[in-house]
Amino acid sequence: MKLVIACDRKHNVLAIKDSHIEKIKNEAPDLNIVIAETADAAKKELHDADILLTNPSIYPGTKEGKKLKWVHATSAGVERFPANDFKGIILTNSSGIHALPMAEYAAAVMLAFEKALIPLSRSQKQHQWKREQPTSELRGKTAGILGLGRIGMEIAKMCRALGMNVIGVTRENGNKLEFVDALKDSVGEVLTDADYVISVLPATKETYHILNEDAFSKMKKTARLISMGRGTVVDEAALASALSTGRIAGAALDVFEEEPLRKESPLWEMENVIITPHNSSWSEKYMDRMTDVFIQNLRAFLKGMKMPNEVDLERGY
Repeated sequence: MKLVIACDRKHNVLAIKDSHIEKIKNEAPDLNIVIAETADAAKKELHDADILLTNPSIYPGTKEGKKLKWVHATSAGVERFPANDFKGIILTNSSGIHALPMAEYAAAVMLAFEKALIPLSRSQKQHQWKREQPTSELRGKTAGILGLGRIGMEIAKMCRALGMNVIGVTRENGNKLEFVDALKDSVGEVLTDADYVISVLPATKETYHILNEDAFSKMKKTARLISMGRGTVVDEAALASALSTGRIAGAALDVFEEEPLRKESPLWEMENVIITPHNSSWSEKYMDRMTDVFIQNLRAFLKGMKMPNEVDLERGY
């Protein structure tokens, strides 16, 4: 049985290391493992491959894989994997590995807003001592989480630890909602009540621009948006308008409709906006966790059992 690993070997976070390959070999000693660092190199190896483990950015497609039975994505999102590629082929993702770093990111940006770290940082650069700068606290405020999957639940746990009230909305009914104070029936109900709207929604037809002009009009004027799922969820023109007119108080944005964010975007210059380059999920443990998830699915695959991270291609996650 042959496994093609289409992953970078040099990336500071997303590189597949010898230790990861060795861990996979220890799990399945008879597996013939081939490393390909580009999509073209992977295509050349797919003709007799049974399994493909791939980073979305160098995904080679499945056309060359005449024997291919299973593709595993190193990411949670699979919007770069066309459903038509998977007729008779299983697609799994790495859902769950991003939960802790993304929860920490949410906590970090909320605290940055409450403690006025952005304006105070600007004051520091200007050698200005501004003790009059207003600050606040998170305790007692409400976090509204859009998407209570594995990431959303870790965020809920973090918010509860910070003394926040937690509300949310989800299509997943199987999760234990022990850190959620109230489950709402619609996104609109979350928007109305939240001080921080935290989106970890996937990119699907249903979520496209769900955070639009109408959505921002429902939010409190003091509320802030944290967008860290997929950028297509947010109508950026409507968001820029809501921010510039004071319709909402601020935003922390890690994902965008087009990445990198275009240089002419007005979001760059807004003082009430935190922009990060789609790295809220990154940590030095990223590929360690991904390897563990892959191995869990490999065990099921080798036993002919349903894999825990199998993607529903119709739903897109």
